[in-house]
Amino acid sequence: DSVPRHRVYLSNAAVDATDGLLCIGTSLAVHSAFRLAKRAIGRGVPVAILNVGETRLEREGLGVGTGNEDGAISKSLVTKVESPIGPTLREVVNILERMEEL
Repeated sequence: DSVPRHRVYLSNAAVDATDGLLCIGTSLAVHSAFRLAKRAIGRGVPVAILNVGETRLEREGLGVGTGNEDGAISKSLVTKVESPIGPTLREVVNILERMEEL
């Protein structure tokens, strides 16, 4: 099934307006998710990925370049956290709660 055109438009507009993209629990194997991450990188927007296992961005070498005039993408644009989602997000919430108490 293809993604409805209006949803593609809204998703692209959201990526265009953001200053960072967070991808949680996805290998980005689905073309629509991959395309959004690739769009963000192409616009110089940092992408953070929380996932266990290789992602399509890694397989295709996106976000692992050195950032040169030849169009290689800066490695600093993509941050990957190789960790299980549930425990990792619980720890993030715990940290934020502790910070709030300060």
